[in-house]
Amino acid sequence: RKPREIAALLQRGGLSVQDITCVAVNPLARTLRQTPLTQVNYMMFCARSAGVARTLRLVILGNQLFPLRHLPSPSTTSVFMAEDVGLCTYEKHHQQKIVLFLAAMRSYADELRAAGYTVHYETLDADDSCGYEQKLSAALEAAKGQRLVHFEIEDKPMERRLVRLADDLGLERKELASPMFTCSRGDFADFAAGKSRLLMGDFYKQQRRRLN
Repeated sequence: RKPREIAALLQRGGLSVQDITCVAVNPLARTLRQTPLTQVNYMMFCARSAGVARTLRLVILGNQLFPLRHLPSPSTTSVFMAEDVGLCTYEKHHQQKIVLFLAAMRSYADELRAAGYTVHYETLDADDSCGYEQKLSAALEAAKGQRLVHFEIEDKPMERRLVRLADDLGLERKELASPMFTCSRGDFADFAAGKSRLLMGDFYKQQRRRLN
């Protein structure tokens, strides 16, 4: 269809489109059937609008306060951050450490807003019985989010929680490479491939050769 026709169809679906940059036929875009845009099934378009661009929800954990250059563009991304009693208490931490952690998260959220990101931020409430997944689910439902994006999570239990939540909600999930480590998961997989045992000394030597 022509851009003007698609714009009209989107507006009928309750979306305000400011600019359509390209249109292409895409027989595999079946996910559109699950949206109000039923009249534009099998169409792939690039548009800038509050209704379209903000469907990607990036979850940022407290130890993932990365430089903003590692984040997707604010024009296509909204951010979810949450202070959670469970995450603060599942292991014993010094109170000052928790305060420092939460202060850093709040400061980072301010930095995100200043850079143009829409940020949904949940502050700590000791009387709130809702868990992290419940808070995230409510935010996704309110924003009508269809995609859940997060950086690689080194905490495997937390990683499994987010994967399970995305599956339960039927969300498309995307995992971004973490800038936290000099060795990516792919690099380590290449190092470990074909080895019957893994030794720290071998890994150290390989990293020195790769990074020097």
